[in-house]
Amino acid sequence: MFSNELIVKILIYLNNNLNQKIKIEDLEKKFNYNGFYIMRLFKREIGISIINYINSLKIYKSINMLINTDSSILKVALYNSFSSLEYYSEMFKKVTGFNPQKFKIAIKLGNSEKRKAIKKMLELKQLEDKSNYYIKNIKPESMVKVIKL
Repeated sequence: MFSNELIVKILIYLNNNLNQKIKIEDLEKKFNYNGFYIMRLFKREIGISIINYINSLKIYKSINMLINTDSSILKVALYNSFSSLEYYSEMFKKVTGFNPQKFKIAIKLGNSEKRKAIKKMLELKQLEDKSNYYIKNIKPESMVKVIKL
């Protein structure tokens, strides 16, 4: 079974614009579909809401910077286009089960918390992989139209 062409276009758009604030209204205008239709179809096809998808990928992208640099958590949040430290921390906790500081500490320590943090990172990686697989599974003749985005 092939991927839905609209969802492939949306995934490509989202993946290429993670560093910007994306609203459902933006997707409505860009793709000329009703927002409720887009949200329902996306959830059916990908298994996660658009907002959770965006936040999960932003958190996943931020983890590398968080654990491998000396950047402050605020700098990591802003670099990954979160509007505030509070919102970043809230989304980080929702997605990983940790606040950013505890996640950073858990990764550096060799205990059960590290295993939990790594498991969350792998789950986020699987979401990214699922998205990439979905994009690659489009009908060949449809791909020509999607590439023109």
